[in-house]
Amino acid sequence: MFEERGYQIQAINKSIQTLNSGQNCLLQIPTGGGKSYIVSKVLAELTRLHPQLKILVLIDREILVLQLQETMTSVMPDKNITIACKGVQSTIDLTGQIVISTRQSFISVLDESPLFNLIFSDECHTWRLPKESDDKPAGQFDSIYKTLLSNNPRLRLFGVTATAYSLQAGYIYARVHAPGLVPYFETLTHKVTYKELTDNGFLCPIRGHIAENTVNLSDVEITAGEYNLKQLSAEMGRHTKTIKDAIDLYAADRKSILVFCVDTDHVEAVYDELPGSVMIHSKMHKTARKESLDMFKDELETNARIAISINILSLGFDHRPVDCIILARPTKSTSLCLQQIGRGLRMSPETGKTDCLIIDVTENILMHFGEHDLDRPNVIVPRAGGSKGKPCMFRYCEACGEECFAGCIQCPACGHDFKKESIPAEFLPKMINIDFDAKPPAPPEPWFVQGMSVDVHQSKKKGENGEHKQLMKISFEVTASEQSYDFVSVSEWICFADYYTGFAVTMGHKKWGELTDEPFPDNVTEGVWLAESVFKRPVQVMCVMDGQYLKVSSYVFDGDRMMEKAFVNDYVEQEDFDEIPF
Repeated sequence: MFEERGYQIQAINKSIQTLNSGQNCLLQIPTGGGKSYIVSKVLAELTRLHPQLKILVLIDREILVLQLQETMTSVMPDKNITIACKGVQSTIDLTGQIVISTRQSFISVLDESPLFNLIFSDECHTWRLPKESDDKPAGQFDSIYKTLLSNNPRLRLFGVTATAYSLQAGYIYARVHAPGLVPYFETLTHKVTYKELTDNGFLCPIRGHIAENTVNLSDVEITAGEYNLKQLSAEMGRHTKTIKDAIDLYAADRKSILVFCVDTDHVEAVYDELPGSVMIHSKMHKTARKESLDMFKDELETNARIAISINILSLGFDHRPVDCIILARPTKSTSLCLQQIGRGLRMSPETGKTDCLIIDVTENILMHFGEHDLDRPNVIVPRAGGSKGKPCMFRYCEACGEECFAGCIQCPACGHDFKKESIPAEFLPKMINIDFDAKPPAPPEPWFVQGMSVDVHQSKKKGENGEHKQLMKISFEVTASEQSYDFVSVSEWICFADYYTGFAVTMGHKKWGELTDEPFPDNVTEGVWLAESVFKRPVQVMCVMDGQYLKVSSYVFDGDRMMEKAFVNDYVEQEDFDEIPF
């Protein structure tokens, strides 16, 4: 009998509580964490509590429809669960209390749809978010959602994904996304971490070899935030031997290997280098694709231990014996990179699998998981702007906190190098062994506050009106002990809505609330004026080292001790670096 795991019970209860309160629900659960079971238990309890509830389940791939129906039927055998998918059966059946469909099939019968109370969708990071300024549907899901919402204004959404972020939006919830987009979820309801599942033996540990010097992609154009696939394929097609060399050198003892390539041309080129492997891609006939997949899954009989694919196996593919993933397709998408890695995380003790080896012959791991921790991805949030009003990507310098364009190889403020120089190579590049185990962060240490002041700070950055942006700078003079006279300066920053938008203002609001209970001001001038009289002065600031600088993680207060009156300049001269941490 299946025994529910603690994290699954928490996710189930949190989902039911959220949906029953009338809110949309978003879960983030790693690949292999049992999403189908968790969802089935949630829907079973909701239909028990609300017998008239009618639920639409939208799946991204036809191949998953029957799998999910089987799981749901095993959890709730008394429910009428029907299928509305032309690729699975000849008829569209919308009569069930729970209807399972793909977006492509359901859009064709949208006008005939009955009233639904709840939409559930897996892989909800694949939804395109609608724009504030555009009434047109953003895609198939948006068309379905808006139509069903017009039929039932109380319609609720239940989304599950292993990656609650996307290339289009950044994060797909709250306000941590590209400006001008409207997320479907106000918050991330519940998150299960990879560390929790690997520490408890529910997912296998991973280790890796990654290229220290990788291919030169400087001539590959960026289209809609991602590499131009045709140009990328041409460049990666020159490096097919590196994959064979990597397998021979590092994965000779691996039993089941997945190689992710750029496109079909790249797949075929790699296939020619790997005798005995199989190809699996969307341009193959369904019968041929199934035969290749069956050969790979039955590698003990067929000796086909290597499968070469593109994206078709990056979502929903479940073959537990996979113990090696080769990343041969550079991507700007953190979500795609993690989904591909996730294909090797499931446990398979019956085949002797003890871990999963990640071989990255691209720069994906360095770009998306610089700390080698799957729970701390480097998610890039698109920004408004750019030369033609198109979104441009940004990142934060890990040394000084400066906001920089993602294409920068060096921080313009402090000179920190983001990545090592790329060099073209037709041979296997130098590889380094990495440890994916999450490193516990250094605990914060107390620093004693000897002085505190607030000022208007003028940034080097300019707003849309051409003027330099302004924000509040909070300066602390601190010492390592109460008796010490060795003063160190630590700075905090608060952004207001007169010069900033989105996540910067959200973080500013949070920081303001930690120092006073007064309402958050609308502009920096009012904020600095108010702060003099309403900010509480902490006796200590808890700090961690962030690169070469101290970073405040929390405050320690002694009653309601107020800040002494600070001298406030109209402007503060720009420092050597603009260390705004958000």
